[in-house]
Amino acid sequence: MGEKVVCCADFCSLIQSRIPDLKPHSSRLSFRRGDVIYQVDDPADGVFWIESGRAKVVRISAEGQEKIVGLYGAGDVFGELCLCEVARRRDEAVALEALELLSIHVSGLMKMMARTPEFSQALLRIVCQRLLDYQEQVATLSFDTVSRRLAKELLRLGGAQADTAFEKDGRMATGWTHEELANLIGSTREVVTPLMNQFRDKGMIAYDRRAIMIFPRRIQEFLK
Repeated sequence: MGEKVVCCADFCSLIQSRIPDLKPHSSRLSFRRGDVIYQVDDPADGVFWIESGRAKVVRISAEGQEKIVGLYGAGDVFGELCLCEVARRRDEAVALEALELLSIHVSGLMKMMARTPEFSQALLRIVCQRLLDYQEQVATLSFDTVSRRLAKELLRLGGAQADTAFEKDGRMATGWTHEELANLIGSTREVVTPLMNQFRDKGMIAYDRRAIMIFPRRIQEFLK
């Protein structure tokens, strides 16, 4: 989990340092809550880096059911399938709140990767980590109980998408709702809310309507 934080932070700082070089190949985009960033069958021609706000990426079934496959916050990257020569989007991205993005065209990424080895390495680590995340999600949905699935997702949020604010050994993840967490782990809000209360009673988390304070060490002990 910790390595993912480092590689995302590295990529974030690399993007910021290379803004002048990326400018001809990128654009800043703003979205309101509920706006669709891209949808299924849109061209997969760029990567999105979140400057502020939150977004979700979902798969939609033939019956119109939505399954969240990723939740992303400030400093995160998504839409990286364009690097795998996938011509069209296979999922949909939606703003969960006011969102500021940097959209970087794949052509600019390829040029930057050719010129800057550390940029290429940081982006490759993100893509590899995302693949591992998806594999872990499949295994978790197949083998784990709902409580273990929830604990693992909280641990991921505490390691990958937490704010810089710390409290003792805790990490603050802002904005994620019980319904979003339930969708992500293949459950329902009615099941997740009592589990969140149990986790709070065990000292694994603390939360209010604005944020979740995640205590990774205690969650890891629960998962042993």
